[in-house]
Amino acid sequence: MAPGSYARAEVYKINISEDSLLTIIDEFKKENPEFNIKEVEVLDGKDKHWNYRYFYYPDKNLKLMTYVRGGLTKSELTSFAFVRTSPGLTLGNWTDVNDSFWWWKNSSEKEEFERRILNPIKEKINN
Repeated sequence: MAPGSYARAEVYKINISEDSLLTIIDEFKKENPEFNIKEVEVLDGKDKHWNYRYFYYPDKNLKLMTYVRGGLTKSELTSFAFVRTSPGLTLGNWTDVNDSFWWWKNSSEKEEFERRILNPIKEKINN
């Protein structure tokens, strides 16, 4: 965890440029349409500081908010962060991933994200 807008996000550092990571994430989402729904896809995009990508677990009816942000210097790695979850298709009712400081309350959610989203994206990077 770190200070800032998304202080409780689970941040993964990846050795690839921000633009390349965004391209790979978008390819992953096209290849795995089960993680997309119209309500979530419309949210993908960039604001002043963050590139957002949203995912959906249809079996759990759960939205996931992530962001991608390039390093502030050339030597700093790109961040891919798992930020929040929200039940259902409507917006709002977000819960921060690391809302609890007790590791076991957050670990299964993060492990599932790593298994279903992060690891397949890393595989695409390595191929």
